[in-house]
Amino acid sequence: DGPDNLYADDFSETLGLQLNQTNRALRIEEVSYGLKTITRQNLLDMKFDTAYSRASEAAEFIRTVLQMDWSHDPLMAEAAVHLAGWDYHTDIENRHAALAVITVLRHITGRFTGDYGPDPEAAFRQAVDWLMDHYGRIDPAWGEVNRLVRGRFDAPVSGAPDVLRAIYPLGLNETGKLTANAGDTWMALIEWDEAGRISAELVHQYGSATLDEGSPHYSDQASLFVREGWRKALLERDEITDRAGRIYQLGYRKE
Repeated sequence: DGPDNLYADDFSETLGLQLNQTNRALRIEEVSYGLKTITRQNLLDMKFDTAYSRASEAAEFIRTVLQMDWSHDPLMAEAAVHLAGWDYHTDIENRHAALAVITVLRHITGRFTGDYGPDPEAAFRQAVDWLMDHYGRIDPAWGEVNRLVRGRFDAPVSGAPDVLRAIYPLGLNETGKLTANAGDTWMALIEWDEAGRISAELVHQYGSATLDEGSPHYSDQASLFVREGWRKALLERDEITDRAGRIYQLGYRKE
């Protein structure tokens, strides 16, 4: 942040200042560069941006893989050509993202897990092997691999670790799916008009009944979440009572 940067020498080492530049920080700078004002659509485009910066750790890891000579192994050579075609986005339809994200997954989540995974060569081989084992191909659509699962709900979701559309999976497993486990959760989009009237739209990755698997609200917002959609926030008492499934108070219940 230019002259406003903090200087590590001014602080105790135990304070825990983060020294690396995250992809999310890089991308918010890139997508907002030159904007004098931010419109609603600008804001949504930023929030749901699915890209890795070309200056990110993930991109550097991929470049290291692509600089290696894979010509002695036909499958790996084919995979390297496919990887080189990645546009660094992680939208649902992207057929390069699975190979790329699985290659860099452990490296870019290592600061949270403590497991940075193998070197780039081994990480790339593991990604190819995992995709071939589970899909028989190196280019499944990202949404086929990257899933939001909640009870019986199972749907493709865009995004990936350390992108603005943050979706962190549990990790590689024998199901052949990367199941969303962290990242984007409850979100609110709040607006005031020129008269000062407030409106809000909300979404939760599952639903309001987070612990009750028998509730209809256990996963009723999941479909909105994966579509990058919103539900209207009920701000007035009449709006709430008109839509209430039941109204009750201690010692009294009115169906």
